[in-house]
Amino acid sequence: MKIGLLTVAHKRPEVSKAYCLMVDRLMKDYPDIFLPVCAVSLQEDFDIFNSHGIETYIFPNDPVGAKHNFILGKLRDRVTHVLHLGSDDLINNNYVDELIKNAKNDLVWGVGLYFLSLRTGQARFWDMPYRNVAGPAKLISKRVLKAVDWKIWNDRLNKGLDHSCFSILEPHIKSRHIFQITDVNGLMVDIKGSYNINPFETFLRVGKEVDREHIYNKLPAAEVEYLKSICN
Repeated sequence: MKIGLLTVAHKRPEVSKAYCLMVDRLMKDYPDIFLPVCAVSLQEDFDIFNSHGIETYIFPNDPVGAKHNFILGKLRDRVTHVLHLGSDDLINNNYVDELIKNAKNDLVWGVGLYFLSLRTGQARFWDMPYRNVAGPAKLISKRVLKAVDWKIWNDRLNKGLDHSCFSILEPHIKSRHIFQITDVNGLMVDIKGSYNINPFETFLRVGKEVDREHIYNKLPAAEVEYLKSICN
């Protein structure tokens, strides 16, 4: 098994560093499994990802859909699966273990999402996102990727990429596994910094407020220490 770990980034250096620390962990804890790639649009972003040994390319940020498809193309015929994460999304090893355990399916994803605001220090948990639509941190099989010619986003989009992606993939999905992240003590967290398409305030009316220790308790000490250093 070889999993292409795909992301794009733009103007979020402090959040990008948290993502890179997660990649460092995955490369250490799952040797020879992950192949991380990233598309950025600014040299400062390139330098952050490249310094962590991530295969990084520069591509225009508008439209973002084209940027995603560009970096996906860099994984073509090199991997058996692709795991898509936003560069502001972090997952823990329990989440990864559940993906790998069910990788025989065409599509695997976890339901449940934490949000952490770096500006206010607030945290929330929402168990409803993408219950019927695969969102971030979805594992996609090579069979499905080949069926759509390794193009899973609408090139023209700047928003709504997860829903667009799923609408392209769904006709070709023959098997799927969906799990509740709370059932596996898993973590998928969206880090809200100073630059986001959807700011933390967008989600204040959904889910429930939690202590940010709920997030920290699911991550290794080095990653927690860094998050604490950038979180008010």
